[in-house]
Amino acid sequence: MSNPKCFNADRSRELAKQVRALPHECYRNAVISLVWLPDQAFYVEGWVAQVIPIEHGWVELGDEIFDPTLPDGDAVYFSGPRYARRVVLRAINRGTLDLPIVYCRGRGLKALRRGFGGLESDEYRHAMEEAQRLSYGATMAELAGQLTRLKA
Repeated sequence: MSNPKCFNADRSRELAKQVRALPHECYRNAVISLVWLPDQAFYVEGWVAQVIPIEHGWVELGDEIFDPTLPDGDAVYFSGPRYARRVVLRAINRGTLDLPIVYCRGRGLKALRRGFGGLESDEYRHAMEEAQRLSYGATMAELAGQLTRLKA
């Protein structure tokens, strides 16, 4: 199921300017934008569906999505793990933040990391599957199964 939160294009454009958002650097852009947001904000790693599903990072505050990388909101958002602003900023200050968090094992935010491309995280895997269903009408695993049956 896609994220029921509202996309805030105006604030996303402001954040894009403030962080000097770089194309294809969604995780960096989202994490840096936390500096301009209150403590209630969350850094989110999940998937967006445009034409195809793409791994992505953005920020949520209350019932709103802010995305300095895709500030026009031309995507459907599927949330995976959410990380509290204070925890992410503390990890930055300690030099222990590697992005995307959901991919990694090892130093920093150890308890939050899921490894293996994030697929050990139920939230992240579910977000990926939902984005694939929206884009392709099925998950990649379901499509592979159909192809295998056709070959048999």
